[in-house]
Amino acid sequence: VSKVNVLLAAMLDAAVDDGLILLNPAKKKRTVNPPSSSQVRAQKPEIVTWTGPQLHAFLAWNRDELNDELFPLWRTLAYTGMRRSQALALRWSDVNFTTARISLRRAVDVALPNTTRVTKTGSARVIDIDAETLRVLKALKSDRGAISLDLARADAYVFGDDSGAIRAPDAVTSRWTRRLD
Repeated sequence: VSKVNVLLAAMLDAAVDDGLILLNPAKKKRTVNPPSSSQVRAQKPEIVTWTGPQLHAFLAWNRDELNDELFPLWRTLAYTGMRRSQALALRWSDVNFTTARISLRRAVDVALPNTTRVTKTGSARVIDIDAETLRVLKALKSDRGAISLDLARADAYVFGDDSGAIRAPDAVTSRWTRRLD
C-alpha cells in the first residue's frame, strides 16, 4: 500500500508541476491509515499444531501402513523444524553422521526449478538430530545407494528424486496434503 501511495503521489506531483492539476490529492492528510504489520499478524488465525501423540501416530502410519518413500523427509521435517525448501536442498555432505548434526546451507529456489539459493538469513546454521532420525537418514542413504551410487555421493540431494534432481516443493506439498487427507 505504501509503495503504491508513493508511486501515485510522484505521478500526481508531476501533474502539478505540468500545471494539469492544482493540488496533489495523494498528499492530503489521510483519514484512514493502512493497518500496521503487527495488526495484520494479530488478525491471522492461530496455527494449530499436532500434539506429540498425533505426530507419532501419523509418522507410524506413514511408515508402517503406507510405506511412504517420503517418510524420511516427513520425519526430518518434524524432528528438526527446518523449512521444506531447506530439507529439499539438503545434500549428504550436510549430514554429519558422527556428530548427529545437519548443516543448513541452502534452500530450494521456488521461482527457478531445480536450483538452490542461500537460506533466508543468508548464513548457515547447524541442527542437532536425534538418534532415531539419524538412523532413518542412514537407512535412506543405504537405500538410495542401492538404487545408484550417484544418489549416495556427498553432493547428492538427500531427498532428491530417483534421477538425483531436486524434488519440486509444490509437488512435495501436494503429497503432504494427500497424506493428511
